[in-house]
Amino acid sequence: MWKPVDGFDLEEAAMNAVISDKNTYVVAGPGAGKTELLAQRASYLLETNRCRYPRKILAISFKKDAAKNLAARVEKRCGKELGRRFVSLTYDAFAKGLLDRFYRALPKIYQLSCPTYDVIISNKDIISNQAEINSFRFLTLPLILMWAWIFLREVISAQCLSTFGGINSELEHRYGERCLVSSMAVQKLPLGTLNDDRLLWKAVFQVWQILLKESPRLTFQMISRLSEYLIRCNPLIRQCLILTYSHIFLDEFQDTTTIQYDLIKTCFHDSDCTFTAVGDYKQRIMLWAGADRDVFDKFETDFRAIKLQLIMNYRCAPKLIQIQSILTKKISGEIVNISSCDKWREEDGLCQIWNFDDYKQESDIVAKKIACWIKNENMKPQDICILVKQRPDKYSTQLIKSLGDFGIKSRNESLLQDLVAEELCKILLDIMTLIFFPKAGKEWIEVVDLLKRVRFIDFQDNEKIKLIEQELSNFLTPYKQDFLRISSSEEVEDVLANILNWIGQEELKNLFPQYKNNNYYKHLIKSIADHLWNNFTGDWMKTLEFIKGKDVIPIMTIHKSKGLEYDTVIFVGLEDSAFWNFKKQNEEDTCAFFVALSRAKRRVIFTFSKIRNTGRYGVLCCQDHSTIGSLYDMLEKAGVKNVTDFQNVSGR
Repeated sequence: MWKPVDGFDLEEAAMNAVISDKNTYVVAGPGAGKTELLAQRASYLLETNRCRYPRKILAISFKKDAAKNLAARVEKRCGKELGRRFVSLTYDAFAKGLLDRFYRALPKIYQLSCPTYDVIISNKDIISNQAEINSFRFLTLPLILMWAWIFLREVISAQCLSTFGGINSELEHRYGERCLVSSMAVQKLPLGTLNDDRLLWKAVFQVWQILLKESPRLTFQMISRLSEYLIRCNPLIRQCLILTYSHIFLDEFQDTTTIQYDLIKTCFHDSDCTFTAVGDYKQRIMLWAGADRDVFDKFETDFRAIKLQLIMNYRCAPKLIQIQSILTKKISGEIVNISSCDKWREEDGLCQIWNFDDYKQESDIVAKKIACWIKNENMKPQDICILVKQRPDKYSTQLIKSLGDFGIKSRNESLLQDLVAEELCKILLDIMTLIFFPKAGKEWIEVVDLLKRVRFIDFQDNEKIKLIEQELSNFLTPYKQDFLRISSSEEVEDVLANILNWIGQEELKNLFPQYKNNNYYKHLIKSIADHLWNNFTGDWMKTLEFIKGKDVIPIMTIHKSKGLEYDTVIFVGLEDSAFWNFKKQNEEDTCAFFVALSRAKRRVIFTFSKIRNTGRYGVLCCQDHSTIGSLYDMLEKAGVKNVTDFQNVSGR
């Protein structure tokens, strides 16, 4: 009889989810062990052959680092051999992989003019040059002329004639370039009409044609729509997917967008594939990015899924769980009795609000307290996280300087977090580590395993393994001098390209299909080279350690912190200006506050500064917290102390 791997003791609902042969969705709060649950389920399915060879498990996550962490956890639980049948991707990577492989199967009118295309990260970059701006304006002109008459007629009939500027603003909002861009992926393909706005959808179709032809450029939303359409038009491709994957895992399910859900449903609905979705209503913080508010209800109906609720919190100390319970009731109206694990004492956990006169005092005292914790509590810098609601560069510049005065390294993770989650970056960092430290055991094992895979060497063929180990050792020797001679980012890029050529670029792209788009592949190499050079201070090993985050305090937004955990979390700027849209998105911002609070295992500090340099060009602005008063009320109700005197504050 199968038992949880590595001696894990799963709660009853988690065990039911692990061994279920039905579609399930698991509602699990922070620290409930969602990643471990999925890893144990993968272990169960693979070790018992419930996922019958040669079929695989497909896991889809919202973020790159979450997909990477889940794959690593499964490999740890199952071993490398079984772990190869576990495919962990982001939604974007899954959609892109389908399009890159099967783009020729698209109906002719939506076909790409060539197999390579640029990925547009932001919708605002859809219009990239003046010629296209003029083209877009030409497309929107009929819309604006038609609606100008309707708008004027409505205004005049209401005897409330506005200025032309006001009319123009309204028209631009409804039918200008911004409207076109935001409408690009609203509908499934092929494009039809929505609310009888025939002119609008004719213009949207024309924009699709502009972006598909000549030098194609697509957003990830457009890529998902194209992938969904090609699967819907090609039952044989859909059948291939179903035959490949017997089980589907959906991580952080509450953040799934309508576009992503449509793709998953088209691929696997009414099949023999079994789904396991995990998520938490209280951590739904991506509504602004299109997260589907009703995705759990849709999933339950469409896939006849069974709901399971986890009640353990393995991460947080009891005092922090008490505060989370108050927020849970506020967000969902539910009263769920969450239990902490046995390692904590009942009185463990601390949450405080630190109040400061200005941001400089805040930075000095926070840095001093962090230095004390590292020295007196045997903490490592990476055990601490600085969170902000938005704009880490605005909120953390002074704090980074103050921490540096104590010899503590910190960095803005928004610049590196996604990059270091890339397989290509991991490979290059591992090889660079071996160049400067040949005895790095972990990196050696990873690189040798990579070479076995790209060169199709059996993991039991010891003779061939010895040969590639010798080949690797010979290859690494001269590169130390090459790096020591480097004097520019371009030279770093050249050396990295040489390393990848030696491994085999085509073989790497076959192993990691997300890199088959050559433009994306080249962009990644350049980004890795730029970051390595920009952080180089004369010692390549120290540069590598910094890039990997060793002995560095991460600074990030709440959204970037999803799925992560730290001993201590300091949230800088619990202020109205940080939650500037709180009145319009009260629920989502309250969920964001919940996520920030729940990243900490033992200690959470919120800071408030009366004056902060968050204005344009660093202008000082007075701060308030009356708009987000409901957040302060919840903390007060939970007994959280306000601190203004820091002479005797230990923060313990």
